[in-house]
Amino acid sequence: GVNFLDENFVLNKNRIQEFLDGVKSNNLDLKFTATARASVINKEIVKMLYQAGCRAINIGLESGDQKMLDRMHKKTTVEQITNAIEIARRGGLFVEYPCMVGNIGETEQSMRKTFDLLKKLAWGDFQYRIPFFCTPFPGTEIYDYALQEKLISGIDDFYDNFRSFNELSVNLSEMSNQDFITLFNELVADLKKHYAN
Repeated sequence: GVNFLDENFVLNKNRIQEFLDGVKSNNLDLKFTATARASVINKEIVKMLYQAGCRAINIGLESGDQKMLDRMHKKTTVEQITNAIEIARRGGLFVEYPCMVGNIGETEQSMRKTFDLLKKLAWGDFQYRIPFFCTPFPGTEIYDYALQEKLISGIDDFYDNFRSFNELSVNLSEMSNQDFITLFNELVADLKKHYAN
């Protein structure tokens, strides 16, 4: 299959229709994955995507806390994200919904909201979901923040500490490193129990 990573792929209904027409007119048996913003997902778009061969869609959950979404400039709401995931699932698509914790301003309460939303969304076909750690890559607003707050000293320091999105490289949250990791591990253990049921 093909994986379209362009979140603008589903932004325009006419573009999807042209794609669908091209798939049909060329008798293609194409199966693909698309990426989309939650704000553009509706029943009609999902139906068109499915008819074109889309079988999975990636909708960025990012956070279960509205304040964190606003801080990330996502221009979407937790309700829009939840609705988009439900619409896509009901339309026959497998839904990926990656999220992260540890962004600027993350608190215990906001982190718990993200894990609570993951539990709420865990029905039907789902993959085991563990949030990634927010990572301040050079050239981003959060990298500049990490420099300003002296959480890192520069590019070399960042890359010396970065291993993967599954390991905390820089703690941008409102919690100490120990409190953050302790809470994360507690929430992951609780989430694993939820997935096991």
